[in-house]
Amino acid sequence: MNDIILNNGESIPWIGLGTFPMKDEECATAVKYAVKNGYRLFDSAAAYRNAEVLGKALKENFSSRDDYKLMTKLSNRQQRTLDVRKALVDSLHFLGMDYVDFYLLHWPNPGTYVECYQQIEELVKEGLVKNIGVSNFHRHHLEELFKYMTIKPVVNQVELHPKLNQEELARYCYDNDIRMVSYSPFARMDPRLIEDVVLNDIANKYGVTVTQVIVRWNYQKGYVVIPKSANDERQRNNISVDTFELTKEDMERINGCNEDYRVRHNPDTCDFMRL
Repeated sequence: MNDIILNNGESIPWIGLGTFPMKDEECATAVKYAVKNGYRLFDSAAAYRNAEVLGKALKENFSSRDDYKLMTKLSNRQQRTLDVRKALVDSLHFLGMDYVDFYLLHWPNPGTYVECYQQIEELVKEGLVKNIGVSNFHRHHLEELFKYMTIKPVVNQVELHPKLNQEELARYCYDNDIRMVSYSPFARMDPRLIEDVVLNDIANKYGVTVTQVIVRWNYQKGYVVIPKSANDERQRNNISVDTFELTKEDMERINGCNEDYRVRHNPDTCDFMRL
């Protein structure tokens, strides 16, 4: 299954390993399994506080820095300092790296996200950041950002699963050549999603799991998906979805599962001081 080409000509693997809230031995073991299972994209954030163990595990399991891509994020606390360069340098120090492949604004922190984004643009020029992205941005956040940016974000990482398909936002991002990245693609194994009758019917049809159906649905929509798992078998299942293809009817049925149901925060109503 092919990598996805971004608006700047760079590529990103179609699936990655989410690492929240993994720390210490769990994180190191998850990375070890993931590398064995063929993962080449790893998602983290300053707020996850796992940079040191993640960076060490990546070094131990890959022979070259060019063999994988790392996505990390500027936290709200770091945004409020308005010193993005220091925040990134600190992250690079803990990761033991010279650059990050993708640096995202973790949330559209009110009053700071535009200025912080502009500072990341300068870090691209320095070579410390290869690609800029955003996370948890609604359409109106992107529209405000577009007024001031000089480098378009390559991705928008948001909570996205069949119970929250973000279809309107996805169309807007598609029209503006920004790739969607799905986090919490299994809604943290919420029974409302995992026990859904439609998803289970489709899974039984192909002899696969519900989570595999969800990953395949993301892939066929052209999204990057970053499921979190520290389990060897589940990681293999998540990345092994090339043996079946969802029909147009399947895709429409899955799209119809949407309930605008969130298991994480809504960036329009959350308390940013607590994130």
